[in-house]
Amino acid sequence: MYNDTRSLRFELSMPLLSESLVRLETLIRDARLVEAGDLHAVFIVPVYEDGLTSKQAEDMASRWFSRFVEANRYRFDGPFKAPVEDQLGIVVGPRLTYIEHVLLLIHAYLVWDGEELPGEVVFASRSAGIVLYPYDDRGVDITGTNRPTLSTLYRTRHDWLLDHNRDEMALRYGEET
Repeated sequence: MYNDTRSLRFELSMPLLSESLVRLETLIRDARLVEAGDLHAVFIVPVYEDGLTSKQAEDMASRWFSRFVEANRYRFDGPFKAPVEDQLGIVVGPRLTYIEHVLLLIHAYLVWDGEELPGEVVFASRSAGIVLYPYDDRGVDITGTNRPTLSTLYRTRHDWLLDHNRDEMALRYGEET
């Protein structure tokens, strides 16, 4: 569902999921997402495709997230909001204030064995101008309007970039390789 040709595409694949999460934590810290103070989990539910109302999408994401919170005994700030944009249910989850919460939620999203959310989860910070999309335990796309941060990530984590579209990323964020 989510696809952005302007993304930096990082490989997370490691022998153990915990190692992938360490790499992901490094990228989150490098992008200063938690420090921005407005990092949210954003659930993208295909309302139009599945015939859901925005209220149903909100309830579905809220139930999924509540089970995660109960299982991990964490509390998060902020309510859910569910505007419908471009025929998608965009459900804005709580504000995430600790990197541990972000990693737990990403881990739950990637390996959750309960009722699946029929959509995707991205993590977005408006003030940081960054969107992080962990599409599975093998990779993460990072995109946004903050070109300096994206260029820094490109340079400092160049060896983690996926090989298949390095040329496109080089044209956008760095020097040709």
